[in-house]
Amino acid sequence: MNITVSKLTSAFFVAGLLSACGGGGSGEQGSGPSAPSATIAFPPSQSLTNDNTMTVRGSAQDADGSTITSVQVNGADVETNDGFATWQITVPLALGENNLVVSTQDAEGNIDNAAASAVVHARPLPFLKNVAESGLIVDTANNRALVMDNTQDALMAFDLSSGERTVISSTRGLDQFENQVAKGSGENFIFAQFPVLDSENQRVLMMEKLNRSFTHDGIFAVDLNTGERSIVFDENQPGGSGPTITLLRALQLDPDRNRFVIMEGVNTKLRLLSMNRDTAVRSLLSGNARGSGPTFTSLDAFALDADNNRAFATTHSDNGILILEVDLDTGNRTITSGFDADSETLIGSGPTLSNPKSIEFNPLSGQLLIADNSLNALFLVDVDTGDRIQLDGDGAPFVRLAAAEFLGNHQAVAVDSLLETPVIVDLSTGDRALLPNNAIGSGPRFQDPHAFAIQNNRLLVSDGESGRLFSVDRENGDRTPLLNDASRFNLQGMTSDDTNKRSFVINTLGEAPQLMAFDANNDTLTEISGPSVGSGPALVDPQEIVFNSQLNRILLVDRGLQALVSINPQNGERTVLSDNNSDGVDFDFPTALAVNAAGTQAFVADAFLSVLFSVDLNTGSRTIISGENPDTQEVIDNEFGLIGASSMVLDEVNHRVFISTVGSESGPIVSIDLANGEQTQLPDFSLSGVKVFEVADLILDQENKRLLALNPNQRSVIVVDLVTEERVVVSWTDISSF
Repeated sequence: MNITVSKLTSAFFVAGLLSACGGGGSGEQGSGPSAPSATIAFPPSQSLTNDNTMTVRGSAQDADGSTITSVQVNGADVETNDGFATWQITVPLALGENNLVVSTQDAEGNIDNAAASAVVHARPLPFLKNVAESGLIVDTANNRALVMDNTQDALMAFDLSSGERTVISSTRGLDQFENQVAKGSGENFIFAQFPVLDSENQRVLMMEKLNRSFTHDGIFAVDLNTGERSIVFDENQPGGSGPTITLLRALQLDPDRNRFVIMEGVNTKLRLLSMNRDTAVRSLLSGNARGSGPTFTSLDAFALDADNNRAFATTHSDNGILILEVDLDTGNRTITSGFDADSETLIGSGPTLSNPKSIEFNPLSGQLLIADNSLNALFLVDVDTGDRIQLDGDGAPFVRLAAAEFLGNHQAVAVDSLLETPVIVDLSTGDRALLPNNAIGSGPRFQDPHAFAIQNNRLLVSDGESGRLFSVDRENGDRTPLLNDASRFNLQGMTSDDTNKRSFVINTLGEAPQLMAFDANNDTLTEISGPSVGSGPALVDPQEIVFNSQLNRILLVDRGLQALVSINPQNGERTVLSDNNSDGVDFDFPTALAVNAAGTQAFVADAFLSVLFSVDLNTGSRTIISGENPDTQEVIDNEFGLIGASSMVLDEVNHRVFISTVGSESGPIVSIDLANGEQTQLPDFSLSGVKVFEVADLILDQENKRLLALNPNQRSVIVVDLVTEERVVVSWTDISSF
């Protein structure tokens, strides 16, 4: 992650390798060769945001020394107080792709209508956060998935071709675009479950709690055209006649018979009822008082086979999960799949289900599709044989699988509360693909991004347990695995030696941690210090690493050794520069490191002590320059603290460091003035409506006055403007909610 000492990207390198991110001039001048040039410092050349405005910042120069008279972005005049040497403007963003084009003019009338440009992709985030129980409907007539999200209190539609999200109905605004305010009038969502599509009436019906204490149930209707929400059944004012409803549990619609089929009851008194949609007249279909066979001891989900007037339901038993077929004419229940205790036989082969959350029947294939929340897996079950087939394939793994439905005979759509968009699943291979149009950059997603570095015009990202090392294209965010071997690598901290076209990375998988060199010429990884290479104390738990180009050495902090260690890249020799035998307060949990350009002073953040040390690299002595001294209780500004410190970059120009944190509730990035130890928190920010409180690594782009931040939880690379404090995403595949 470091080009020079302390991960500071020098002006020379930034101009070269981040010129695309900086939005350099086009070189195409409208009226002669001497029109002013311009550079966009923020945003980068390709980025993603969920805001409807963007503050664009840059600079302009005239090579001939002529007075610059005009700089515009998309035809609007920018603001400047230094003759356009620096300028900025806030521009509106429309949903989709926004081309930002800078035009310049000087006093001689020379004009460049495309002096610089950048593209900002504006998307209506956030997406999914907490999918309702069986909260997915596939609307095949309109090629879309309808999803009910209980955290966002919204019914949303996802186009299955483009991935575009539309809010059908919401009780509050969710984004800065078409859903800035609530959509649809009427009752508020509280905790909707089991949505079903009523195509004939262009609405979605769902079970809903009608009070905040969850003691009052009913059925909502949501108009698909207006988003209006209305109550079509209230258990406290049921009307009709028939069995009394104790507690609504699940809902299905049988339009041919003009009825709801509902599961209701508590404990072992669960039963299926029919309820007329118009009159609310109810009758018992199956339960303890009607039908034979295993009883419903619990209910996870159920599906209708309307043609044959039967239902399929999952229930727990002493011998695991049973799938029951229910004859709705007689109420009889038989085991379709699972262990039959009466005959002591297992019906159907294949893996055992654990916690089914949704079930759907496909009459053409005679199969059930089951989403299992505990196993985070999809299953196909043959209703004739009871065989259970788990769908395993490549693609984004499920994290909190919520529901799935068939999409024809060969595909399924699934939703996961920790993936921001529905997933298309191939039923023959099990392969999973996120819907398009909700990311920036193509290629495999980050799984466990841990550290990054800029090496010879590309961004490298080490990806933890996946064993991957990614190259990220600086122009479009595309991700390409250069290494992909989880059996050999668990890649952690990273730094770069650009002069020799190599990077250094820690591999923690093996006998002991190894320092390895990644050669940019042939994309190979070679051990240069570790159990079999180099002398000195063995590494135990190395954290952040920095390449000191001036002294040709690698420095790292090892929280197991409680030490700052130097490694010679020529022979792998390891030397302790500062440990608890050195002068000063002892290290406890050193995790973040930066070094000055001369290689004489290091800065170490201790994630447990929550202090920032200054370390004399000649003597190893340590001084606390920010935080509370654990020995004397002297406090030098401990307002934000450094608990969870994960990475540090040194801004020698402004005599400060930026420290990133993982898991800190105070915010992800803190700036510390090295003269007085004063701590300043960068304003907390959210990405896609989710608070970003984890930043694993940082790179300082000094030239453009911005930070690159690696976010592990949301698997993204974020750019933070240090002038305007705006932020955008430059590489991201999917967002994982907290």
